[in-house]
Amino acid sequence: MEINDSSNGGSRFEASVNLFVDPAEKAHIIDSLSKLENIEEIYDVKGEFDIVSIVSASCMEEFRNVCI
Repeated sequence: MEINDSSNGGSRFEASVNLFVDPAEKAHIIDSLSKLENIEEIYDVKGEFDIVSIVSASCMEEFRNVCI
């Protein structure tokens, strides 16, 4: 996870979340992630990870709730 402070006074932060997924479920997972309010960006990648997403949250509790 990589955390970057946002430019809006630090009231929110963004974190990149790298995911390993079952290839048969990848499209379904991307579709499900795209419906979550806190997901800012989703990348279908090749290499070390299968999906990279950018998650936005106002606090660590909110971030944890998105990641559960």
